[in-house]
Amino acid sequence: MERLLHHTDKAIVGAGTRGDEPVVVKLLTTDHPYWTGRRDHELAVYRHLATDPPAVTTPQLRYADDRLTVLSRLPGNRLGDERHLTDDLSDRTVEVVLDALDAFAAWMPHPRLPEPTADYHERVAAEHAAGQLDDTSRARLQQLVDSYGQTRVVAHGDPLPANLLPSDSGCAVLDFEHCGRYALVSVVADRAAGRGVAGACTSPPRPTISPRTRRGCPWVSSTFPATGGSTA
Repeated sequence: MERLLHHTDKAIVGAGTRGDEPVVVKLLTTDHPYWTGRRDHELAVYRHLATDPPAVTTPQLRYADDRLTVLSRLPGNRLGDERHLTDDLSDRTVEVVLDALDAFAAWMPHPRLPEPTADYHERVAAEHAAGQLDDTSRARLQQLVDSYGQTRVVAHGDPLPANLLPSDSGCAVLDFEHCGRYALVSVVADRAAGRGVAGACTSPPRPTISPRTRRGCPWVSSTFPATGGSTA
């Protein structure tokens, strides 16, 4: 390992080389069942990415044992180092980030990825009870869940600035601990995070779907018929 990238209470992440290839090395340092389970899930996603990749650049799994993960290291700079953006993004950066997130929505790997959230109404109610949502936010989220129905699509699940590497040619995406099949409300949340805004939309919601996603996802055109300005 050539340099330390970051160190948390659950993992140490560093940059180095394996042979002549630049790599990222991740060492799991916790035995907590939640994080060991997330790591197992992420390794399964990397295997999907290798055999049935989406139309987006991602690291490739090079090695894994019970603690250590070695991934190919992608060039580029992270969108940000903090959890939330503090500066405006250029139109081009927003475009490539949303294209990358749309590529996950169009991805249909086989076998299917798991569904991390079983009951969205229960999840919203629990976050409201914990004080993470006010009454207005809870009501709007419940409406979002109802309006999007039972359709499930793949979403990254955690598109923080540190997990995005935008460039003029596109946006690479990192870290897949939370990647899975989600309700469409979560795809809207992913896209809102990609835009760096606090709210996805007002009620009633209608997501903005790119033309490429419409071509790649047959269910999109039937669920959200294109209208003037809705396919941008």
